[in-house]
Amino acid sequence: MNKKQKAVFLIGAAILLSCGTHNLRTYKPLVKSEHSITVPAGGLYLNGGLKDVLIKNGWKLFIDTDTMGLEGDKEPSVKLTGKRKIKSKYQLFVYFNKRDVCLDNTAFGRYDISIIDNDNEEEVMTLSGVGCESEIVKHFEKWLNNK
Repeated sequence: MNKKQKAVFLIGAAILLSCGTHNLRTYKPLVKSEHSITVPAGGLYLNGGLKDVLIKNGWKLFIDTDTMGLEGDKEPSVKLTGKRKIKSKYQLFVYFNKRDVCLDNTAFGRYDISIIDNDNEEEVMTLSGVGCESEIVKHFEKWLNNK
């Protein structure tokens, strides 16, 4: 690689690193005594990093199996209602669309993270934007430790 190619590479890398955005919205505080959360299965991209942070901070993880139980009574006209059976206080939703690779070899992409309180179905927080996996996980852990 010649000097011109190196300069172009460094400028491109600097632009890629500087274009990360992280929009945090908090709606209600976490219950400090409740450290259980249902998470998506798998460890690809953000899933693995976010799970590592949760475990490191003492959270018990349950895997989202997306099962639904139905309840009803045997009568001439039976009304069945469905409600997901979730064992945890909170649920983590993660969206990540990989666009490139960052200098630290983690994925770069658009993301949206949300935590829902399973007791009342209220959103606790969202973290969204564009950035490197490693930076996104750091922002998530910073939020988690500030609660």
